[in-house]
Amino acid sequence: MFLSQRKYTLDLLHEVDLLAAKPISRPLPENHHLATNLGSVFSEAARIFAYFLEVKETDYHYRCYAKAEYWTMAYCCAEVKWFKYFFASLGVFHMQPEKLFCDNQAALHIASNPVFHERTKHIDIACHFVRELLVNGAITTAHISTHQQLADVFTKALGAPQFFYLLSKLGVRDPHAPP
Repeated sequence: MFLSQRKYTLDLLHEVDLLAAKPISRPLPENHHLATNLGSVFSEAARIFAYFLEVKETDYHYRCYAKAEYWTMAYCCAEVKWFKYFFASLGVFHMQPEKLFCDNQAALHIASNPVFHERTKHIDIACHFVRELLVNGAITTAHISTHQQLADVFTKALGAPQFFYLLSKLGVRDPHAPP
């Protein structure tokens, strides 16, 4: 499949009078830090974050991060399940288990370990859902390095080598580049 958005992009540039602008190779410069106007709307949130900085519990960060990653895994599993039902309704069946990649070892251990620990008591609903799909063979889990995360192309300001490496992994090619 070949998609080209050249005309659409040129129309947008013409609309905002930027046809003479210099092209860039990446959407954001490397290590770009976004800034925001922190007005009164964020004063309450800043107070709450200041409270969390004072929490002395040593494993607090670990628990929050693992919990967030695991809930994300549960959300992805729900999406996979929905897509399987959708494609089945169209007559397209995929019997292989879907591979779910995660860069958080703690979340992968929670998914594969049938024993609940005190640290994971608040994510039991997601645990049951993800584990059910693992046991039924609907999904498999695999660890992926943080540097191999394809989603980083869309969410982070990467250096040129990493940006173009991940683009190639996504199958994005420059149609005007020589083969």
